Amino acid sequence: MRKGDYVNWLVNDRLRGFNLVSKSYFLAVHKARHEVIILNSYFWPGINFIRELRAAGERGVSVKLILPALSDSIIFRNATRYFYKVLFRIKNTEVYEWKQSVLHGKVALADDTWATVGSYNLNMLSAFRSIELNAVITDGTFISSMRAELGR
Repeated sequence: MRKGDYVNWLVNDRLRGFNLVSKSYFLAVHKARHEVIILNSYFWPGINFIRELRAAGERGVSVKLILPALSDSIIFRNATRYFYKVLFRIKNTEVYEWKQSVLHGKVALADDTWATVGSYNLNMLSAFRSIELNAVITDGTFISSMRAELGR
């Protein structure tokens, strides 16, 4: 990004060997000092991302996960719920369920410095098999607005 730019487009593309969205999530959680909020529709992250969330929680970072109560994939929904027992053991982590409709959102923020919106799900399919595009936003005003919306 050039100085003054607030949006950068990142791609995960298995055909070209790009894994930029995944790396951006890892780096944002790794650098977080206060807060991480993730809203994700098909959440089944790998062990390395769980370790990063655990490390954030140990540093005192508040981690909030907003995950679907309803899904168009009952198998995936059940797998995510089974995974809750791992998430509940991560220090400073809260898990919320979106119950109003099927959740297809994929957004996240870390502190006041990083936010992302796009097609990327935190799972192995999005990380290593699918072609995904996300915007990474570093504008503080946008991030504050996004935090307010996620807190509703």
